[in-house]
Amino acid sequence: MGIVSVDLAPRKVDRSRGQVSLPWIGGVILFLVAIGVLVFVLDTGTRMNVKDLFVDPSAKAGFGPHVGLFSHLGVLTLWTGATALLGASVLGSRDERPAFQLSLGVLLAVLALDDLFMLHEELGGVFARNLLPSMDRRMLEGVVFAAYGVAWVVWLVRYRRSILTGPAMMLVAALAMLGGSVGLDVGELLVSDWVEASEARITTVVVVEELTKLGGIVLLAGYAITVAREHLLRGD
Repeated sequence: MGIVSVDLAPRKVDRSRGQVSLPWIGGVILFLVAIGVLVFVLDTGTRMNVKDLFVDPSAKAGFGPHVGLFSHLGVLTLWTGATALLGASVLGSRDERPAFQLSLGVLLAVLALDDLFMLHEELGGVFARNLLPSMDRRMLEGVVFAAYGVAWVVWLVRYRRSILTGPAMMLVAALAMLGGSVGLDVGELLVSDWVEASEARITTVVVVEELTKLGGIVLLAGYAITVAREHLLRGD
């Protein structure tokens, strides 16, 4: 016959969860109130249709839900990697890793914002309209990509020790694919004069370029998640 034991000792209630939850709940409520006030200010002070801030672009334009599928997937993947890094960076350690993860998380967030709002195209258009109207907008987008490239080179040099202790090959492959995607984007414009234009060529270039970019994004996010996971498992 088995023996059933009952633990009658008083249990200590962990109140730390409530201390963490309440600021988050309060912060979300304040965020929603601030956004609501901003929306009503825009609605009364401008000609903007503020409802457009909340609707899906494809639905607003009357496009099908498939429009931008892989672009949306790339943005979500980048934000996943950025969130993992930014979350891990707040857990302090004795070395340079929090700054390493924070800076990489910021770089991924910038790429996600660029991909979401097509900032490189917008800036290329600004340069074309105001500075170099004789140049093609897509060529001026290369200036924005070059700025991103400089930022990545600075980051690679600054944190080379931390990079070499992790899955560096994944990072190299990710950046190579992203660089190849940019090269296809700009390079297609350079060879357009001596390569016969056709629908098949345009489709092929777009598909290869976008798949190369998506591959680089997935590898970059995978690298980010791996780095964050190793940091959290060590607990340093």
